[in-house]
Amino acid sequence: MKIGLSDNVKKRIDRLQTSTHRKLKVVGVMEGGFAEEKALHKRFSKYHIRREWFKFSSEIKDYLADLPPLD
Repeated sequence: MKIGLSDNVKKRIDRLQTSTHRKLKVVGVMEGGFAEEKALHKRFSKYHIRREWFKFSSEIKDYLADLPPLD
């Protein structure tokens, strides 16, 4: 999964989709900026793969469950 920033999530997913054969899906969205992104990267650092990509884990899944539902 990717933890990153975007002003336009749909456009960002569309751009990322061209780089992979797997269907990408938004699993959570929250307000924030660079400080919040950095805090999430630090919190989930044990699942870090490369750059903004992380291994999906039960800890991340539990965190996402506490976010408001997607529209």
